[in-house]
Parts: sequence; C-alpha cells; structure tokens
Amino acid sequence: RPLLAVCLSHQILAGLLGLPVVAKESPYQGTQREIDLFGRRVRVGFYNTFTARATGPVPGIEVSADPKTGEVHALRGAGFASTQFHLESVLSTHGVEILRDLLGRLLA
Repeated sequence: RPLLAVCLSHQILAGLLGLPVVAKESPYQGTQREIDLFGRRVRVGFYNTFTARATGPVPGIEVSADPKTGEVHALRGAGFASTQFHLESVLSTHGVEILRDLLGRLLA
C-alpha cells in the first residue's frame, strides 16, 4: 500500500528507515522557508520541534535535505513519500502542486 507521511508521521518513517530524529535547537512554528525539494525551489511551511537528519546518501531512498544541517525536508522511496513541512499550510505556496507531484509518483 502506498504511504504519504507528513510532519510527525514523516519523522516516524525517517526513524524506521534508520535516520536519527533529534530536537531542533530552534523550533519552527509557522515558519516559511525556501528549500530545494528534489531539484525544485519551493516555499513551504514548517511547524516542527524535531527533525530527521541525513548526513549522506541513504540506499534506495531519495532524500531532500538542507545541505548545511542535514535536516530532512522530504523522502521518496518505493511505495512511500514524506514531507517534514505541511503541504496544506497557507505558508506552502505551491502545496497542492507538490502534493499532486508526490502522489503522482507514488501512485504511478
């Protein structure tokens, strides 16, 4: 069954995949950031106190992460996609398009 995980469920999935989940030094509560999401620049809304971290490639998984901190923004793999940010937030300016793209790949 395909799985789409957002925010807390993204963190749970990341942990199950072996990525460390740690407390952020400064929580994001209603914070809009521009990120690189799998090669596309997007503005998205974050509401998180914890974050998964990736310091390098993860076999079999596409990881979208901050290159400086390793904070994971999104994951894609066989049968799943996840985002730390909230696609449905007004702060995610193209959230519907991002959701469409993630679901399109997931359900293909």
